[in-house]
Amino acid sequence: MLNYDLIVIGFGKAGKTLAAKMNAAGKKVAVIERSKAMYGGTCINIACIPTKTMIVAAEKGWSFDDTMKERGAVTGRLNAKNYKMLADNGVDVIDAEAHFVSNKVIEVVAGDDRQELTAETIVINTGAVSNVLPIPGLTTTEHVYDSTGIQTLEALPKRLGVLGGGNIGLEFAGLYNRLGSQVTVLDAATSFLPRVEPSIAKLAKEYM
Repeated sequence: MLNYDLIVIGFGKAGKTLAAKMNAAGKKVAVIERSKAMYGGTCINIACIPTKTMIVAAEKGWSFDDTMKERGAVTGRLNAKNYKMLADNGVDVIDAEAHFVSNKVIEVVAGDDRQELTAETIVINTGAVSNVLPIPGLTTTEHVYDSTGIQTLEALPKRLGVLGGGNIGLEFAGLYNRLGSQVTVLDAATSFLPRVEPSIAKLAKEYM
């Protein structure tokens, strides 16, 4: 069994910062992340940074292919930088799934390899997953994507339907419209952006 002062499950912003601080203070630290594509967490890999990168590229008039290349370059660079920030300074970055087997003991699994780890402090920093609407066949139908999958399409869709007119849905609606898709937004709400200040919602609707 490997012993640490701190184990962080998940390579998100909060856990990464805590791991770096504790490591700098002389503590033995491990960060466990099941996906190499998620070094650094949600924001830099599948949320704020890549979507804004795509929007800026689209507003510059870049093609779909060039927009996707720019997204990949930016996220790849930040992903690698976050990994080096920890691994090159002595933090053990373990690519594996983690689960508790007893109090303060976890097992990490990577393929056929298993290892038990223990620490006085274990932080769960696993982030979130996209909400799946209870629509029959939604997850098995071809050409249906969540907010992560739609960022890595291989070709620009001629027509795009967006289920949900919240801020995330409208962000992608505006982005793909700018890239050249014919976009339709479908929402069950009776008002546009109901959680937003009405004057701002009105301007957003007029703009779109």
